[in-house]
Amino acid sequence: MTALVLTACGEQAPQPANDSLQQRHPLESEIRYVRSADEFESGVAQVKATRSFRSFGLQITADPASVFEYQVLSTDGTWSGWVPVKLDENNGRYRGGHQVLSAPATEVRIRASVPAEFLRFELFPGTEALHDDDPWSHDYGLGELGQQIARPGIWTPSAETLRIGDTMYLSYESADYCYGSLRPGTKELGDFILSHFPGTTSYGGYACRDIVGQPGVLSVHATGRALDVFVPVDGDSSCDTCADNDKGDPLAKWLLENAEYIGFSYVIWDRADWGAHRSSGSKWGSYGGSHPHHDHLHIEISSAAAAKQTGWFLDGKPWNSGADTFTGRWYLRDANSAGANNIPGFSYGGPGDIPMVGDWDGNGTSTVGVYRAGIWYLRNSNSDGYHTIPSFAYGGGTDIPLVGDWDGNGTDTVGVYKSGVWYLRNSNSAGAHTVPSFTYGGPSDIPVVGDWDGDGIDTVGVVRNGVWYLRNSNSAGSHTVPSFGYGTPGTDRFLVGDWNGDGTTTIGVAR
Repeated sequence: MTALVLTACGEQAPQPANDSLQQRHPLESEIRYVRSADEFESGVAQVKATRSFRSFGLQITADPASVFEYQVLSTDGTWSGWVPVKLDENNGRYRGGHQVLSAPATEVRIRASVPAEFLRFELFPGTEALHDDDPWSHDYGLGELGQQIARPGIWTPSAETLRIGDTMYLSYESADYCYGSLRPGTKELGDFILSHFPGTTSYGGYACRDIVGQPGVLSVHATGRALDVFVPVDGDSSCDTCADNDKGDPLAKWLLENAEYIGFSYVIWDRADWGAHRSSGSKWGSYGGSHPHHDHLHIEISSAAAAKQTGWFLDGKPWNSGADTFTGRWYLRDANSAGANNIPGFSYGGPGDIPMVGDWDGNGTSTVGVYRAGIWYLRNSNSDGYHTIPSFAYGGGTDIPLVGDWDGNGTDTVGVYKSGVWYLRNSNSAGAHTVPSFTYGGPSDIPVVGDWDGDGIDTVGVVRNGVWYLRNSNSAGSHTVPSFGYGTPGTDRFLVGDWNGDGTTTIGVAR
């Protein structure tokens, strides 16, 4: 065990010097993470609680064939025998379950038959898995306690996202009965989130229980309409203010801006919450529950969404990934297949930037860059850091940025497309276009760049209503490759690349 980390989930954020506020909630849980498969090389992972617990929950990312067993250290100092772990939430590699003990314990060990990628323990003082997710436990930061919680650093949507969110409304649906599992739409949304938001690690959500502090009032978790989507904390996991906003904020933004379409009604994330049932201007505020929700997003959806009857499900779960969804976080993979990024994730750029990729130094490796309102910031490494090429201006805020090897020297340089006119430059620096400007395409066409004939020089093309028009020269004229249809306009994202390494660029779509 080399990287075991811990945090006390449920401890309140720093608050006024008031003994009643600083006391621990009697139902608080504690959280422990085991993040790497390497931690199972010894065969056993072990965590210790700060106080005794009567049950614990698990969220696991592992091969579905893996078998888990646990043993616990009782308060009298004796270890139990090995007991199979019961995992009643099964979503492929993402599984979860709640283990109830016969007596209080202070430590737990777990072993796996196959190494696990991610393991999250939640240790509960009672036999039930209780979280504080009461949607009415909401504080807008008006009182003394609220002022302390609503300090800089909580999840704060942009003004534009809040504006869009204010146009959304769904009535709040209280829980009625224990459904028995996640509902079909809830599970599909969870699977979609894991495949489209790389910072998320796993999800769970079903628990037949009451809201904390409200006996007899069912939690939405009991209805199968609530998800807990887990996001590892950024830095020291004992810090309940260290939510990783690079990972969690994009998901919250997407939910808010598409609430009515999806059927999304409520979220708690990083000491703040948002409810579609609230009045405009008051939907978002600081959250005053005992659990800061710094390591997961609590998400609730409507009955219609749970039954897959909202527009988003009926339209085939479309994914709008416009340029404004770029957060500056990169996840790169050295294989055209599903799986985790095998280049460590890193930050470069930020919201509003247009991400660009090219071989800026001619070493054969593509690295990152961003285009920001006419300014280029290029880096010769796929890692955190500053631009390694001096920043320069080329193009304008409304131009479409382009990258290509216009002269065949092995180095990618910049260009812009402006209403059908191309301006290409053979240097990554400020200055005039070095290739004579020319018209090819029109204002509504989508520009594409590639080496269509394998001669080592990138040339121009456009896609118009799903039809491709490619030209083997950076000059005005007609298409030199016969035009053809490929992809669906308005639905697909049109892409190009050398998919088989033969030196010729060909086409593709992402749908």
